Amino acid sequence: MAYMSNRAYAFQPYLWDVYSEKSVVLDDGRYRSARIPLNAFISGPMAGGAFSEQANGVKSPRSVSWAFFEKVCPPERRVQVNVKEVRKEMKMELSDNPPAKDTLSKWGKKLRSLNDTCIEVMGDHVWTFEYVMMTSLVWKKTLAD
Repeated sequence: MAYMSNRAYAFQPYLWDVYSEKSVVLDDGRYRSARIPLNAFISGPMAGGAFSEQANGVKSPRSVSWAFFEKVCPPERRVQVNVKEVRKEMKMELSDNPPAKDTLSKWGKKLRSLNDTCIEVMGDHVWTFEYVMMTSLVWKKTLAD
């Protein structure tokens, strides 16, 4: 969604214990860092690397860490976009099982229409899209390759 709306994605570190405020955790008798940077596991655009320039010449902003996002966009500057409300506005309920490509396209258009610089997508689901829709998009791409 961030890429399709020409916005930076704010990624969070891997957390051993999401409920702990401690900087270390005791894991199997050993102390480990409670927070591990995402780019220790993955690289590329998802973890702050550059996107390759697209055929149409559009460059997307790089992803940023959540800590950076919080500095640049403190809570009082953020505009929260509610997933349920936007789905209703777009007339795209999960039960309708719309194609992932259409859903991503509509979300990209919605987010591009907002003039605010600090957008936070909020919802009652961990994922904005149903797992089935995302896997269908991935499988179509994989099978095409």
